[in-house]
Amino acid sequence: MDVKTSDNASRNATRRIGSAGLIEVAYDFIAAHGLDRLTFRHIARHAHCSLGTLTYHFTSREDLISAVLSDKILPAMQQGALLPHHPKPSIALLDNIKRGLPYDETMRDHWRVRLELMGFAAQNPIFRSRFRQAEAARTAYLEKLFSRLKSLGKISAETDVSKRATQTIQFETGAALSMLNAKDIDRVATGDAFMDWLKSILDLD
Repeated sequence: MDVKTSDNASRNATRRIGSAGLIEVAYDFIAAHGLDRLTFRHIARHAHCSLGTLTYHFTSREDLISAVLSDKILPAMQQGALLPHHPKPSIALLDNIKRGLPYDETMRDHWRVRLELMGFAAQNPIFRSRFRQAEAARTAYLEKLFSRLKSLGKISAETDVSKRATQTIQFETGAALSMLNAKDIDRVATGDAFMDWLKSILDLD
């Protein structure tokens, strides 16, 4: 895939851009072209800024990737921390997860970048640790949510809440990957299959 900007864009004058803008450009680039093709030259070209501007804000490629993770991915993963305290936790969880799946282009971009960074983290101990911390926090609030549902008699008293929380996160990631790989005509059905499973364990059929 060609990562060059248009002729008109390439003729634009170099402009001032802050770190937030550069992070947004990098995020969009990864979503469109993948992490392997991310270079400072590509980002500077797409941001219409100088390499000096880029290196002023980010000391290395890894520093820029870390900023994308911190600003664009981890906050989304940490949404839902208050779900265990919601007056209708089952409905709230269902809505939270459905809104986070790649049904629309915004969330497709999110999951493209998220999965790219997960792959990068597998080879990078620091990034891997940050992902694990985020996943541990998600697991913890899902465990609290499932524990509350048990206390309310909404799910079986025999439910292993730790296993169920881990399973939910794993299935969510698998569903998102399947949705990204599915044809447009099949994407909604792929996501809905996961949501139907989630409804079943929440007794919301």
